Amino acid sequence: NNSGGINKLPGTSVTTSAKRPAPVTCTKCGKMFVTAAHLAKHMLVHNAGVKPYACPVCGCRFHLQHNLKRHVYNHEQQGDIEAGTADTLIAAAESKSAQAATVMTAAAGGKGN
Repeated sequence: NNSGGINKLPGTSVTTSAKRPAPVTCTKCGKMFVTAAHLAKHMLVHNAGVKPYACPVCGCRFHLQHNLKRHVYNHEQQGDIEAGTADTLIAAAESKSAQAATVMTAAAGGKGN
């Protein structure tokens, strides 16, 4: 009896779920992802020039928020900024990026969602 797509392996107490979805592949670089959501996030890499996250220390720009965070923490570790200030700077940069995205969406006629 197979209820809910879960199969019991013969001779064991181990169960396995039904078939996993096939991975999705980036058509631009061939990198594979477990979910379409991960692929969508990855596609930001290929959107030429779209880097909404700017480092408040040096101005370097990033397309992914976690890359900005890692970069700012590196500034802190290297002594470029006072210890303990990275989180505050990151929060300010994220707020600024969110405001810019709102302005860009409004300028495009509200078609950002």
